[in-house]
Amino acid sequence: MRANGVPMEDPAPDGPVSIKGGPGDGAKLQAAQQKCSPILAQVLGEGVGRMDAGEHDRLVRYAQCMREDGIPMKDPTTNGQVQLNVPPCTPESTVKRAAETCKQHAPEIPTPP
Repeated sequence: MRANGVPMEDPAPDGPVSIKGGPGDGAKLQAAQQKCSPILAQVLGEGVGRMDAGEHDRLVRYAQCMREDGIPMKDPTTNGQVQLNVPPCTPESTVKRAAETCKQHAPEIPTPP
């Protein structure tokens, strides 16, 4: 991901992956995810694409909450991919407020700094 212009730290063995992006970074993040998906498949093997219904429902509630707070976010895919496409010129305070409000639904998704 870093080689494709996406700032992120190495994930902890037992922690979530944290990708840092800002308003207008959606296209860059999506392109990097597509380029890196073969590597992810190698790392996760059979686990790719598997998510139980309860987990998916929880992430859908997170996306709904973000939309209610002014962030246009699509529902997650059935394999759990969450895309946060913040429109350019969206105030950082709006994104932070929405992420903090919606954290109850998906505490593993990091709140923007």
